[in-house]
Amino acid sequence: MREEVLSPLPRQKTARAVLLRAGAGYGLLFGLGFALLVWGYDAVALSRGSADMAWAKLLMGLPCLLVIGGIVGTLGAWTSSTLVTTGIWAVAFGGIGWLAGHIPFTGMNWLAGIIDPRFAGLMPWPYTEGNALRTLLVVIAYTVYGFGVGCIETLAVEWAWDRTTPEGRMSVRAWGVLLVAWLVALPPVFILDYLVMADVRTPQVRVADLIETYLEGGEAAVSAAGQNIAEAQRHGARFTPEYTVYFSGYDPTDRTFYTAYSDVVFDTGFALRCSVRGGRISFCDDLSQKLDVRIGQMVQAGKTGERPWLQDKMKTFNVTEDVVTWLQTHRAQLSDVYHVTITAQKGQWMFVTAQFGTGTTMTCRFSGNTIVTVDQCEFVRGQDLQD
Repeated sequence: MREEVLSPLPRQKTARAVLLRAGAGYGLLFGLGFALLVWGYDAVALSRGSADMAWAKLLMGLPCLLVIGGIVGTLGAWTSSTLVTTGIWAVAFGGIGWLAGHIPFTGMNWLAGIIDPRFAGLMPWPYTEGNALRTLLVVIAYTVYGFGVGCIETLAVEWAWDRTTPEGRMSVRAWGVLLVAWLVALPPVFILDYLVMADVRTPQVRVADLIETYLEGGEAAVSAAGQNIAEAQRHGARFTPEYTVYFSGYDPTDRTFYTAYSDVVFDTGFALRCSVRGGRISFCDDLSQKLDVRIGQMVQAGKTGERPWLQDKMKTFNVTEDVVTWLQTHRAQLSDVYHVTITAQKGQWMFVTAQFGTGTTMTCRFSGNTIVTVDQCEFVRGQDLQD
């Protein structure tokens, strides 16, 4: 560290101010770099695939990382002990790992409820034991790596001090050396993306890739790209450029996250539920047709008391007894002529609306991807439906 021709007290105050400023800058740049690299990349990829809430994780994570980074960077520069600085970063970065592991699930659930109160408390993206295990691995790796982040901070603030002006101000070169924080933020990004982010992003991106490839070049392009040509042949004619992809969760019987489901809803109302295994689309069900059939079964239950879904050997559909009772109570308002639309969806929860020939409109709440359950229905007015 260079020596200045100043009295000891002003020199000490100047050095402390510069070091704290440099520490805060290092922490802020680290938080900014980490957030943009992991959640920014994720947001861009999902946005290009027309995914629902593509930018949500970045919007939640970036402010948190800036606050944490700024505080921890300042504390790290405040102490003169390298051991304390590295320890602070180890604890803080372990906490960042915990936060990053929860944002795609707990955080998204909270934000979904803010965006649309109908989803408040429903957990569209459950935080499972498998998620907890992966988050634990991230926390352990980040805690260990945090010692290195703190160690680099001690060097970075020293480099920044050496490049300050004679008056003790941070120069452009001083701020420039702090950009090393972006390089330090890069390795943990790969860990988080591999263990947490990719398993949520990939199923959505793969479905969008199939749609875009078909729209650009038809079946020949799909085949050349090595994508699922069978699903393109079955459903491609109904693809349109305007659509939204929803991540509807993992197969609950597969704890390895090897199988996940993504729903795609086109502007025409046509919808698919696609199973993505190991990063490849295995099949796509006509979700709009299934919903039409299931609403028909519910109408039948309301009119006759029968429960057609119980005859299905696979038991993939269920309606609670409370809903069946409600349907029977309102049987006069039901009809065999209806039009079904998905009016709202977040994750594995969706609100399905049936407009009957009787002039009434019913909205029911569906949940699940492999086994679907209806647990709530109500009649809505036309103005409510528009809102």
